[in-house]
Amino acid sequence: MRVAKITSLFSLIFLLSFFLILPYSFAETFEITLHKGWNAISIPYKEFKIIKIEGKIYPQVYIYEPFINSNSYTGVSIDSLDHQRGGIWVYSFQDNSKIIIDGQNRITFPSLFSYIFTSPQKATWSFIPTPIGKLKASNLGSVCKNIRIYYYNNTDNCWHSYNILTKEYKRFCKDKWENLGILEDFEYPEGIGIWLKIDKSCHLSFFAQGVANLKDCEDAKTHSADDSFVTWGKRVFQLKLQHKVEFVLINLNVCPVRSLTHQI
Repeated sequence: MRVAKITSLFSLIFLLSFFLILPYSFAETFEITLHKGWNAISIPYKEFKIIKIEGKIYPQVYIYEPFINSNSYTGVSIDSLDHQRGGIWVYSFQDNSKIIIDGQNRITFPSLFSYIFTSPQKATWSFIPTPIGKLKASNLGSVCKNIRIYYYNNTDNCWHSYNILTKEYKRFCKDKWENLGILEDFEYPEGIGIWLKIDKSCHLSFFAQGVANLKDCEDAKTHSADDSFVTWGKRVFQLKLQHKVEFVLINLNVCPVRSLTHQI
């Protein structure tokens, strides 16, 4: 009887260990190398765990989540990061510092729409991650072309800009813009954070694409006109009350056609 109890106890411990360890037994290891100064980075996984930091990095990082804090960045401890929250500003006190993570559920192009914010009233800014492999400007252009992409390159300490509509590539250094020519497309590697400036004319295109990417159509709920929140997938956005706008979500053979009226 005692042997049976001990065996059962070890079986229980084994099962608990199995389920606790299993989620990261299939994780991929990903490494980000930093330069001295500010780095705009991203982690191309939906869930992850930082397993090692090499070099000297400021312990607080900054993320941009306008549905939580519309006025500035939110500072969080780098050790607290464990799920996708878009682009990240991190400061390294030296060259070649490294952040090593174990990640699960790769970020893909469709999943980027969870981190893109648009408005029918004005241009918006989004600070987004880049997927494993790369992100092409033409991928975003397939949804809407009236977008400018910005990223900070701290090897030359300059901002780089690509206009999807005009295909103009520019660089901002020492308080002035420099034209670098016309490029048919531009690629952004994994591991960096990029800014999107999206014109208001793109709003319905992104809104419809977001519906197409929802796995559970019931997550998109219709709220009353007085409701200042709209549940979109599993993310909650607080909308600024200005005036009523009616959104008609296009049927893309994923969700039924419906209209959402909100005050924004």
